[in-house]
Formats: sequence, C-alpha cells, structure tokens
Amino acid sequence: MNRVKVYNMAVINGAVVGVITNFILIPIVGIYGAIVATILSELFVTITRVYAFIREKHFKFNIVMIMKCVLSGLMMYLITTWITLGWSASIKTTTVQVIIGIVVYMILMAIFKANPIFELIKSRGKSIRLK
Repeated sequence: MNRVKVYNMAVINGAVVGVITNFILIPIVGIYGAIVATILSELFVTITRVYAFIREKHFKFNIVMIMKCVLSGLMMYLITTWITLGWSASIKTTTVQVIIGIVVYMILMAIFKANPIFELIKSRGKSIRLK
C-alpha cells in the first residue's frame, strides 16, 4: 500500500471517528461534545500516522531523552511559577516568565546532558571526521 493511500485512510477513519463521536456527544453535552469529538478524531489520526511511521521506518523513541525533556519542562514550569507567583498578569510578567523559562530549561537540559542541539553538533562532528 502506498503512503498516500495509508495517509488518506487515516484521515478518512479520523473523520468517521469524528462524525460518530459528534453524533453521540453533542446531544449529551452540547458544544463540549463537539470539542471532545474533534480532539478524539485528531488524536486518532495522529496516533495512526505515528504508528505507521514507526512501523515503516523502524523508528525507536529515546525514552530516556523524552523523560529528561519532560522533567526539565516540569521543573521549568514550577520554578517560573514560583518566582512570579505574586505578580499581576501583564506583558512585563509574561516577558520575564519567558526569559526565566528559557534560561532554566536550557540549564536543566545541559545538566541532564539532553540538549538535542549538542547531540546534533556531536554527530555532525563525527561524520565530518569520518570523511
């Protein structure tokens, strides 16, 4: 089966999931049912496409790297929230939160040795030396 056909089948099946869940949920919870149905159908298409990609390309997730990124993100959120806890919502607060978040995340990724930019540079360096 070619890739376009597989992609089209995933999208068509996602649309079917969307229609069925809309039909079931809208009478029960109204607009929130439509929201849930849309999210479910998009999630179905995404999972189907990721599964097809993994199967076709023999791709493996690096679970350790994913956990380092998730932990860094969670710690960044907690630190940023703690630092700006009493601040009122404003452009200044948001700007400071973004700056703090970037700095904290980059430091944590360096500590965990999980920065994908460093990995890319290392792999490029190795491939250049091999030539």
